[in-house]
Amino acid sequence: MATRARHDAWESIEADGSQEMLGFCTTDDGVWQTARFRAPEEMARLAADHSPAWRGLAVAVLHVLVLDHLLPAALGGKAECKYVHLLREATDAAAARQRRLVALVPPATMQHVEKIAGNLEKMPPKSTYFYPKLLSGLVFNPLKGS
Repeated sequence: MATRARHDAWESIEADGSQEMLGFCTTDDGVWQTARFRAPEEMARLAADHSPAWRGLAVAVLHVLVLDHLLPAALGGKAECKYVHLLREATDAAAARQRRLVALVPPATMQHVEKIAGNLEKMPPKSTYFYPKLLSGLVFNPLKGS
């Protein structure tokens, strides 16, 4: 899988700065592409029990629309996910053909977390996936300045 193409996809996602762009690589052909989500009405239909803020997160689009709806319809069966921390891990997984599809998703910001928590909702799976994790204990920080 071309490392430059992966970097180009990630740079496009970062430069875009929105939650609308995702990167994908199919291991069948090794091609990296970006896709812009342009169908909020589809997420409203598929995740009607969630707020527009929740439905607008790229990770929610990936899970609800791509993994739970589009892939099972196209391939039959439920999609299985493996989460990685580093961009290189995504490329390595694609090169080793460990998965048929590799996705790059922009991170949620603290503003996203605050807005969704303000709606009394939980963040989508792995949207706050970060490293390193605390070994033990709990840390509280104010979400708003004083």
